[in-house]
Amino acid sequence: MAKILLGKPVAQAVMEEVSLRTEALACRGVTPRLAVVRFGENDGDVAYERGIFKTLSPVGIEVESIVLAQNAPMEELLKLLHTLSRDRTFHGILPMRPFPDQIDTTLARNAIPPEKDVDGVCDASLTGLFTGVSTGFAPCTAQACVALLEHEDIPIEGRHAVVIGRSLVVGKPVGMLLLQKNATVTYAHSRTRDLIDVAKSADILIAAAGKRGLIGAEHVKPGQTVLDVGIHYDENGKLCGDVRFDEAEPVVSAITPARGGVGAVTSAILAKHVLLAAENSLYF
Repeated sequence: MAKILLGKPVAQAVMEEVSLRTEALACRGVTPRLAVVRFGENDGDVAYERGIFKTLSPVGIEVESIVLAQNAPMEELLKLLHTLSRDRTFHGILPMRPFPDQIDTTLARNAIPPEKDVDGVCDASLTGLFTGVSTGFAPCTAQACVALLEHEDIPIEGRHAVVIGRSLVVGKPVGMLLLQKNATVTYAHSRTRDLIDVAKSADILIAAAGKRGLIGAEHVKPGQTVLDVGIHYDENGKLCGDVRFDEAEPVVSAITPARGGVGAVTSAILAKHVLLAAENSLYF
């Protein structure tokens, strides 16, 4: 049976470090502060925001929720983001995505300066990730994957990592983070020919295609580590991922569950990014 890779111990370790460093900042009169910007009352956004408050507040990070009307115009969002960008009391800005249809996504995400872009959404942050230049932050979920592997002492250097997914939120960034750790990285996706053979060639398999149940027993092999980044609900309302867990778990060496796996680390990484942004603000 595979080792089940749970995110809670990883998140706890990250949060212990964050707590100590926020205390040190408090001694210097600085309180890390995050602005969460969302449109309307979407249940998923509200639940995610609630989770952010629950995670960040106990370690001394202030979170302020700014809610715009669901039909708020582009001009209103840009004005808000420009105000937050200039406000030195805010160290991080987190917009809830996807944006409503009336919002130009490219303009909106690039209105956030990289030094406050704690979830790696703007072009400058992503360029820094792909060039290896320390500009902005990596997307939190991509960083969470690497944090989980490192916490579990799963070797990355020299290993073959296959990333199934090509989004700017997880797929492409996590591949670049692994490449920085000296993994050999192959990108694949739902339209890759011979996806089964490509997936089975991996030492580390990261499923981030956003397609429920894409990966099954035929895609995995003994000795693999599998990280499932997908978040879906089946016809019975049960949380599931891109990996058919019941098929893969008996085969591989280690695997994350859909609930309590990579997602459990993401908010802790967000907290760390806000902390780092606050620390960096002391020097600018």
